[in-house]
Amino acid sequence: MTGLLILTSLRKWRQKLSPYLRLFFLWTGFHCINFFLGGIISGTITQIGFGYALDYLFNRPVLIYIILDVLTLSLLFLFGYKYSRTFLGASPSKFWVQHGYKSRYLLFTGIFPWLIGSAFLFLVKIPDHDPQHISIVSHDLLLTATMGFILIAMLFNNRQHTLVIKVTSVERRRKIHWIFATITITFLLAFRLLLTSTFYALFD
Repeated sequence: MTGLLILTSLRKWRQKLSPYLRLFFLWTGFHCINFFLGGIISGTITQIGFGYALDYLFNRPVLIYIILDVLTLSLLFLFGYKYSRTFLGASPSKFWVQHGYKSRYLLFTGIFPWLIGSAFLFLVKIPDHDPQHISIVSHDLLLTATMGFILIAMLFNNRQHTLVIKVTSVERRRKIHWIFATITITFLLAFRLLLTSTFYALFD
């Protein structure tokens, strides 16, 4: 629900936001949707999260889980296909939204950041002690992998889109947004420190 709200609001207010903020909110909406739909898939496989609740209600009907997972993957693919135009509209350059360069833009702005970011987060989240659930690492890997269905789906939307992109002199410059970088590094360090044995030793 949160992801849908973010993406719907983004379509309404996208012209008032900078391309980088649009891209940020797009990723936020995609992750919210994936945490729900992808959580169903990873949960039914690992019996954690959604899977634990579904097992309690239905006593693990494997056939129903397979059908549910296929439907969920289809929904993720549909979201990616539907929002490919919005993703392209977040580009600060008219050059990259041309038909001949669209796939390259999606590759370098969507798929590569997802792969690199997923690998980085996986390394950050490796616990330094035995996790509470044995399958938690597998659950997180599957949850990260399902995000790929949203991103890859955008490559299959070959329809020509008429996009109105306002490129200002500020948007033409390539620079590091230090505020976002600082916030990200702060959260990653806090997350990593909270997984240490030293933190848990405080409650022994």
